[in-house]
Amino acid sequence: MGKENATDGVEMLLRNFHLPTMAALYEAAMTRAEAEGWRRRQLPNLLDGGFAERATNLLAFGLPGRGKTHCLAAIGRELIVRLGIRVLS
Repeated sequence: MGKENATDGVEMLLRNFHLPTMAALYEAAMTRAEAEGWRRRQLPNLLDGGFAERATNLLAFGLPGRGKTHCLAAIGRELIVRLGIRVLS
């Protein structure tokens, strides 16, 4: 699956979730994020746990097999072990 097909798939899902504005802005936002290195700069911010304390949702988008689940599990583990953030099981 090429980048265009993946982008089309995400845009279709966003429209199905009734998020037309996000669908329209998605491709430009992802292009800018890659160009400016948002993912690399965002990781330290996620590890401070502020989003969890504010109960802010964390969304991960990408192609299958790129490590989204692994990355989010690692962030969650760090927040639990290092910061002592409690989770409901």
